Amino acid sequence: MARLTILIALFAALVLVVHTSAFRSEQSYVRNSEESEELEQCCDQLNELNNQRCQYRKLQQIFENQSEQLERRQQEQQFEQELQKLPRTCGFGPLGNLY
Repeated sequence: MARLTILIALFAALVLVVHTSAFRSEQSYVRNSEESEELEQCCDQLNELNNQRCQYRKLQQIFENQSEQLERRQQEQQFEQELQKLPRTCGFGPLGNLY
């Protein structure tokens, strides 16, 4: 009878060890899954931030290009106006349209 009690106690201890080991493995898996999800969220946020930076840079380039084009057009118009005034400034009469 004492052997049977010891055997049952050992079996119960073995079941407890196996159950504890399985529980720890499950906890480890859950923890790793949560860490993976957090890492994935972090990477997604960094990717969004990078996309926002790229979008900002692209918008900035478009704005600068448009500003440069506008400035060139204004300079061209100013140059044409100065050219039209040049004959009068030099004392010549009106020259009609040369184009």
